[in-house]
Order: sequence, then C-alpha cells, then structure tokens
Amino acid sequence: MKGMWQTLGLTLLLSLLGFGFLFLTGQRFNPAEFAASTRLEPLFLMLLLPTLIGWWVVSAWRIQILAASKEVTLSRAVRSLLLFLFGATVTPGGTGSNVALAWYLSQYTSPKRATAVAVFGLTFDLVYYAWSMPVCFAILHFKGIDLQMPFLGPILGIIVGLGSLISIGFAYALAFQLPRLERLLFALFSMRWLLRFRRGALRFIQETGHAMAEIRQFPVATQLGLHGITALSFVLHFAAGNVLAAAMGLNVDHVALLAMQSLLVAISFVIPSPGGAGYFEAVLGRSSPAVGIPEAAVFPFVTLWRFLSYFLYVFIGPFIGAPAILAASQRSQAAREIDPPSTPRGNEA
Repeated sequence: MKGMWQTLGLTLLLSLLGFGFLFLTGQRFNPAEFAASTRLEPLFLMLLLPTLIGWWVVSAWRIQILAASKEVTLSRAVRSLLLFLFGATVTPGGTGSNVALAWYLSQYTSPKRATAVAVFGLTFDLVYYAWSMPVCFAILHFKGIDLQMPFLGPILGIIVGLGSLISIGFAYALAFQLPRLERLLFALFSMRWLLRFRRGALRFIQETGHAMAEIRQFPVATQLGLHGITALSFVLHFAAGNVLAAAMGLNVDHVALLAMQSLLVAISFVIPSPGGAGYFEAVLGRSSPAVGIPEAAVFPFVTLWRFLSYFLYVFIGPFIGAPAILAASQRSQAAREIDPPSTPRGNEA
C-alpha cells in the first residue's frame, strides 16, 4: 500500500511537471477560460459514459472468448479489465497490467489459462500497434498535420517505423520463435546487472510457450475475429476523447484526433513513468492544437482526458481489487480448513 501511494505521488509530481513544461513553452493558462471550457454540453456528456462502458464491454468480451470458461462471466471479465487498467496506471509502461489481469482471472480459471489470456491479449495488442502506428502516422501526414511533439517531432517517422517493426517482431517471436527468444533472453539476462531477473523472464517465456500452443488451436476465423475485436476496443477507447472534445464544444478534426491519440498511446509504452505521467501532459498538450483544439481549451482538454484515461482507474481499481483479494483469502482459508496439512510421521498423538 505504501508503495502504491508513493507511485501516485510520483505520478502527480510528473503530471504537474508536464503541465509546467506546457506553461514554460508558451501555452496560455487562464483560470476563467479553464472554468468555462470545463462546462460540458449535456447531450455529449450523456454519450461519454456509454462510450466508456462500450469500450469496457468489448474489451471484456475478448477476455471472455480467450478464457473459454463459464466461470468467467461478462461482469467478471469487466472487473478483470478494470483491474488490468488499474495495474497499468500504477506501473511504468503499464508493466503491471497483465500481472493484475492474470491474478484476477486465476480466481475463476486455472493459473495457466489466466496467464494464457494475458499473453493472448498482449499479442493481439502488439499486432494492433504494429499496423495502426504507420496508418495513423500516414493519416496525419496526408492531412498536413504536424503534432509539434517536443523533442520527438523531427524523428517521429523513425520512431513510428521502429515501433511498428518491434511490435510485429515481438508478436511474431511470441507466436512462432519462442525457443530463439528464450535463448536471446537467457543471453541478455546473463549480464551481471540483469542476472537476478533471469529466472522470472525465462518463466514468463515458458508460460508464453504454453499459451501460444493453445492460441494456435483456435480456428482462423476466431483469430481474425479477435483481431477485429481488439481494433474495435481501441477505437472505442480513443472515441471517448472525441466525445469529450464534442462535449466541450470544440470543432476538431475527429479522424485526426483519433489518429493522434492512438499514436501517442502507442509511443507511451516506452516511457518509464507510471501511466505515462508527464509525457501525456506535455506531448498531448503540444499536439492538441494541430487537430483543432484552440489554445484556450488545451489545459482543460488535457486535464479531462487524463482523468478519463488515467485517474478514473486509480479510483476504481481499489474497489475492484480489495473485494477480490478478500474473496481469494477466504477461499484459501476455506481450502486449508477442508484439507488441513498432514501430520508429520512420528508426531502422531
């Protein structure tokens, strides 16, 4: 718990630094304009919650299909997704998200299957990023939109190309080249400063091997359908930003706004801060005017966007995780009472 509060404190500090960067680079901030911009139009505000819930349900549907268990109901899949998002918010690069997902699902299916679901999801996400990054970059390029990304702008095309190749390469290695990936990781984690992480990394690869053996048994139509569901879930996720812009009364290029969000989120996975704190505030703030967000609305838009994509799950996560931890503890206690440990020989009464 102490570590989580420290992480949240660091996140707030980095977020403030990101906003400070915007202010220092000439972004205007006026309290009266901020208050005026956060008065949302009721019609679009009412659409915001259904958009978020639609994203949760579609993403949970993918979890249900992958889990292939009657015990993993839609409501449980939604809760596992919210815990996944909470894990992503409090760990650098979202590294704790799949751990949280696998742990929650292991309450309702085997640990092996729960790990498989997490790995399946990671693979489908990587494939999405592999094709969506160049597509989104091309959309912005042909629209003549320069995102004005601090430090990254001049090499954005290179970053997109490398990111796409790395995503598809890692997804391919997970699916078809696990023995070679295992040898590569063994050599990498044999370095002195990485040696203590080697066992965990190799265990992950071995579990991934079992998971990929299962996913290859899915019919081709099911696999293609899962790729489609993955794309739909991401579109719904980013559509919340578009609905937010409409609720603020902003006349934006909605296709460009979707493309910008997808691109910035993909790049955020290499940012070593919890939930991309600092990065999103600075980069989204600098890039937003390029898609039609007026200067006076940048601070309000980024603040509300960060609440919807980050702080909302910081608040929701503990309400999902705490009951799950309590239920798991009670099941473990009940199992010990039903099947107590055997008495060692020689100690019988």
